[in-house]
Amino acid sequence: MTWIFYSILAALFWSSVNIADKVIITKLTKDPVVPMFLLSIVGFIWGVGIVWMQGLPLLTPTQWFFALFGIAVLGIISDIFYFRAMQREEVSRVVPIFYVQAFFVAVIAAVTIGEQFHPVTYLGIVLLVFGAILLSSERITRIRLRAGFWLMLGAALMLSITSVMAKYFLASMSPYQMFALTNIGYFVLFLPWVFAHRFSLKLFYQRYGVSGTIGVTLTQLLSIVGVLFYFLALDQGTATLVSALTSLQPFFVLFSAVVVSHWWPQIYNEVVDAPTVARKFVAMIAMVIGALLVT
Repeated sequence: MTWIFYSILAALFWSSVNIADKVIITKLTKDPVVPMFLLSIVGFIWGVGIVWMQGLPLLTPTQWFFALFGIAVLGIISDIFYFRAMQREEVSRVVPIFYVQAFFVAVIAAVTIGEQFHPVTYLGIVLLVFGAILLSSERITRIRLRAGFWLMLGAALMLSITSVMAKYFLASMSPYQMFALTNIGYFVLFLPWVFAHRFSLKLFYQRYGVSGTIGVTLTQLLSIVGVLFYFLALDQGTATLVSALTSLQPFFVLFSAVVVSHWWPQIYNEVVDAPTVARKFVAMIAMVIGALLVT
């Protein structure tokens, strides 16, 4: 059951990016096109290398279109929705909504590719999502049905569709080829957005130079590695359970935040008052139980 290992690794790598992205967006640049563009460059180079080594899969023209651009465009839309939500609302009000994607995947996968499980497994998914939302929000009552809420819900839905699409295409290609085509498509489709925001990129480079650009690029590399592990997990496991296990991401975010706030409090400071600790403890217990039920 190596898909469990790959799912946890994906969540682990993405959690490390969450802390880095917070620093990038709040301290280095307000325009998300900077990290997204560097992300697309890393993915494109890696994708071309994989195609050069493994070759291209045998697909119909329709499959080629959706494999190359379908998942990529949904990923771009999801990223745009995510950052727009961040601009409109406080993080604690919108990030918890992102983890309902496990529910979306369960429904979409059941309808389109026939993934169905024992009721106990679905209980595990509910506990994982509940724990993720509880762990990543300051107070559940802070969530508001405003623009940021719907944008984040849209981001979760887009990623849910990409997970099911990727699972479908993995029957026709290796996870490495899926990873390559997705990243190449992302880069090509993102170029117009880069041109529209070229002045933000120029300003970032003028301020932080080569060292700053390399630093942000390395953080986005972690995100790309997480995507690769996610595709490897999807290749061996079901879309529903893989998506559910990646809900462990806020668990790792909490651990990273505690470490960073202890050693580098000037960068990030984790709240450790009694109510917060109690809430997070309950959330972690729910997530552990949920992970056991799912696996």
